[in-house]
Amino acid sequence: MKRNTIIIVTVIAILAVLFGAASYLSAERVPKNPASASGNLAGNLYNGGYFCEYEGEVFYSNASDNYHLYRIKEDGSIKKENYTAVFSLNIYNGYLYYSKNSTKAGNHAYLSGRPYGIYRINLKDSKVKCLTTTLCPYITLCGNDIVLQEYTNTNLYFSKIQIDKEGGMVRISDTGYPVACSEGGFVYYAEQNKNHNVYRYNPESNSTSLVYAGNCYQPVCIGNILYFIDVEDGYRLKRALLPNGETQTISSEHCVNYNTDGDVIYFEVENSPSGAFGLYRCNIDGSDLVQISDQACKNINITSSYTYFQYFANDFVWYRLPTQGEVQIEAFDVVYD
Repeated sequence: MKRNTIIIVTVIAILAVLFGAASYLSAERVPKNPASASGNLAGNLYNGGYFCEYEGEVFYSNASDNYHLYRIKEDGSIKKENYTAVFSLNIYNGYLYYSKNSTKAGNHAYLSGRPYGIYRINLKDSKVKCLTTTLCPYITLCGNDIVLQEYTNTNLYFSKIQIDKEGGMVRISDTGYPVACSEGGFVYYAEQNKNHNVYRYNPESNSTSLVYAGNCYQPVCIGNILYFIDVEDGYRLKRALLPNGETQTISSEHCVNYNTDGDVIYFEVENSPSGAFGLYRCNIDGSDLVQISDQACKNINITSSYTYFQYFANDFVWYRLPTQGEVQIEAFDVVYD
């Protein structure tokens, strides 16, 4: 009897080891990213992160189809993916990361699984991994971490989570900064307590340093140029050369939102003393100013070929125009069953 018990225990132990080894071998090994890795334009992520360009293709969240994920291929054909309620798209090294918020898509998305969270998709085999089930209004890829604004029932937090793990959320601060800008291994954000200076956070060393002192909103760093809305100076759109901080005004209008890819800037003007109103575009030095629309616009997302946006009066349809060149606006509304 004793011998039989020993045999049974031994067999169970061997099976447990084999099962553990199989689980380990079958687990997806996400390749390491360089520290400088980022997943989308900061301006896109400030504007919902509904569009993201990767290796000649454009991935986007279709507002007219429950915010399903769609893909525009290089040949112009469009494919509907099997993911809904997606926003804050980040893509790097063959993986797409997104935040899910089912309240954007109504009851349909609640029936498709967890209502919130951050998900990782392997673009080669479409395998999906849920990294957290927390609601995260803003996420940005920085190296091997997703740095995010974490929402709970009681508070907003500035947090991070590693791209190759499930769970293990690390809270950096109990101030929920709207983080969108990842550049050169740092996440740039505007302080919200006592001042609105621009700081940068290093997720590898967990350290923070001052970048620019001012009353700033929506900071975007591209190379050594920092773009921001100067709240104290009438919400003027400006840029500063780092590290000396020399500033230049791009637009003197009352700017409430903008996006830039480092070549052009799209910005929304409202309640401006000059009477200007609507969506505008100019070069990054303020030259070649053109008005895109005289209506209130939102969710400005830039790709190399087209810039997409929505009208406040109709947020179920995307509109687009060439990112540079002649202003030719067209509705972009594709739905596949």
